Amino acid sequence: MYNQLAKLGLIYFTFKGIKIYLDKDNKQTKQLVGLPVGWQHLTLENFHTQCKSNHNGIAVLTGALSNVTVVDFDTIDSYKECIQKYPELKSYKTVSTRKGYHIYFKYDKSILTTTGIMNSIDIRNDGGMVIAPPTKYFGLNKETFRYIDLGGEIKEFPIEFKQDLLN
Repeated sequence: MYNQLAKLGLIYFTFKGIKIYLDKDNKQTKQLVGLPVGWQHLTLENFHTQCKSNHNGIAVLTGALSNVTVVDFDTIDSYKECIQKYPELKSYKTVSTRKGYHIYFKYDKSILTTTGIMNSIDIRNDGGMVIAPPTKYFGLNKETFRYIDLGGEIKEFPIEFKQDLLN
């Protein structure tokens, strides 16, 4: 997978793994364990030093450094609703997550990293990151969660979708 990420020009780092715990609302919450110090400030020159073979997690830096902006759908329903409205997104690079999907787009500096826009959608851009395949982890009930690359291409934002994100 590392070679695939590098071929796409994505800057990434590894981390030890993901720990699941119950938050104050009794919901399963994940915590990334062993994040490299200063991961937000990695550069092309030093990102390789932040990858360890004994780590189980991979994260891609989003924004200008990797030339990607990622839309994070926190639920399957929000993803399906968006795909129904913008069917062209089916051809974009997509990763399935525990609760939803990530769609990768070419970097767009006009779209800021933010959470809770539209219907359970977050944006990961400059200063952000997303967990990447083949990361896997175990829930409290020992169920396995995997980040799976579903294929597709990293392309420009469709104009109508971008306008909806910015409004």
